[in-house]
Amino acid sequence: MPVLPLLLSVPHGGLNIPAEVAERSALSSTDIMDDIDLFTPELYDMGDLVQHTMVADIARPFVDLNRAPEQVPPHFPDGVIKSHTCFNVTVYKSGSQPDEAMVAHLLQTYHAPYHAEIERRLREPGVELMLDCHSMSEFPPPIAPDRDERRPQVNLGDFGARSCPRPTTETLASCVAEAFALDARDVTINSPFQGGYITRRHGGHPRPVIQLEVNRALYFDPEDPHRRDAARIERVRAQLAAALSDFCARLFR
Repeated sequence: MPVLPLLLSVPHGGLNIPAEVAERSALSSTDIMDDIDLFTPELYDMGDLVQHTMVADIARPFVDLNRAPEQVPPHFPDGVIKSHTCFNVTVYKSGSQPDEAMVAHLLQTYHAPYHAEIERRLREPGVELMLDCHSMSEFPPPIAPDRDERRPQVNLGDFGARSCPRPTTETLASCVAEAFALDARDVTINSPFQGGYITRRHGGHPRPVIQLEVNRALYFDPEDPHRRDAARIERVRAQLAAALSDFCARLFR
């Protein structure tokens, strides 16, 4: 099978605490698992099927690669360097929030290199489109703008067709609906997510970018969301691979 001309970015699946702030952290391992896109490195592991896959290992509460570098506390508690998780849990011990110098260091060490690597990969021969790959909770956390609504099974974000031409996004939506045997209404575009900083920064520079969100209800263990359900992850991964193969066959034939 030919390699699909795709770059996959998986920015929110890491569990590692940066060594520079490890002693300052107030989060339990459960708090961290609740805040990240748990198991997405496995979910989006397409192996040699795609051109490149980038997987971040830093945990999202400490450096959020999908936030703009200027989005820092106190004005952005859920920003690039967070003061609180999406469940409003305090990230740092009292008096230990990173100061301006530490914020700059974290951005330079972890945030900037990830985006530089995206820029490099998007310009490589063989890459025609990037998917920024995430998962979303079935029911939104308290800080979410859609907190009163049940989320779709899959959401695609193209930043109002600014990061990717709408016909391309619609083609992917159709392929996902077919591969997952979903009603078209269960695969949404720009609702609830239009795409975060990664999509907005890199979309169209020089390749299209679509943010892909899979509902965790599709692959989480229903009895314990912190426990791997290998069979469910494998099933959804196979469905994603089928959708991406169909998408590229339609788009790049």
